[in-house]
Amino acid sequence: MTGRKTPDSEDGDALWGFAMRDVTPIEGGEAIQPPKPKKQPPSAGAPINALPVAKVVTKVAEVAKAPQSREVDTRTRQRLERGQMQIEGVLDLHGMSQPEAHAALNSFILGAAGRGARCVLVITGKGRGGAGILRARLPEWLEAPALVPHILQVTPARPNHGGGGAFYVLLRRIRG
Repeated sequence: MTGRKTPDSEDGDALWGFAMRDVTPIEGGEAIQPPKPKKQPPSAGAPINALPVAKVVTKVAEVAKAPQSREVDTRTRQRLERGQMQIEGVLDLHGMSQPEAHAALNSFILGAAGRGARCVLVITGKGRGGAGILRARLPEWLEAPALVPHILQVTPARPNHGGGGAFYVLLRRIRG
């Protein structure tokens, strides 16, 4: 629509003005809202698409940095964060279900710690839409009582090692 006045709209304006000539505004200035209609429960024969849909809200945990900096000197921490430490093992969790990934992670970390590995790479993937469930659960899994004694620090990997979909895990040295 162009907003130009047509002969019909001019007549309509004149008619509206004539109809409202004796009307005075209500005191108080606020319009009264009509009551909202009550929702009727659906009948037994209602089609499925006419039924109300409940909204399901799923909340993905934020990816927190897991076991953070336990007894790690500044130089080692910087080398880990820069991706300069030798990676002594890689675990790729792509395509695994949560239970499979959790079991594989436990086995991998305990095995790497037993071999005396210092730095390993765990690839979770970013997930669809950037909210991967494995990526979100990894910090929680790494805080398990069986793994905590072996882990010093967890840091997101550099882009050449998988970026936001991978993590460096610095393991405690076996002293003996």
